[in-house]
Amino acid sequence: MIKTILSGPGIIINGQYPLAMHTNSYFNNIGAGNMRFNTATSSVEVFDGQNFWQPLPTACPTVMLDPEVLEILAWAKKKMQQEEEIEELANQHAAVADAVRAQNRAMDAVNIAVALCRIAS
Repeated sequence: MIKTILSGPGIIINGQYPLAMHTNSYFNNIGAGNMRFNTATSSVEVFDGQNFWQPLPTACPTVMLDPEVLEILAWAKKKMQQEEEIEELANQHAAVADAVRAQNRAMDAVNIAVALCRIAS
């Protein structure tokens, strides 16, 4: 049984709450913790050992990704598709391959300039 679902960075959970069911743990309480389905209320109940049947709390949590995470995933998927298309075209056309090499050299130069600026700061 899942007792609690917690959200974290990038994950949203709606309709959650911790499951808190109390039953006495005394050994003399015969039947404490037994469960039944109550057809009158359509709920699962647990016996607390003191002549009380308590309904189990129910929830229907919804787990989803944060909108920002979804946006990042969509961007990454689009970027991957673009890179695959460019790679295919570079394999078929020399002009595209030359442009990709020039772009890679330019990015290398940018990375060197950024590193030098960080050292100078």
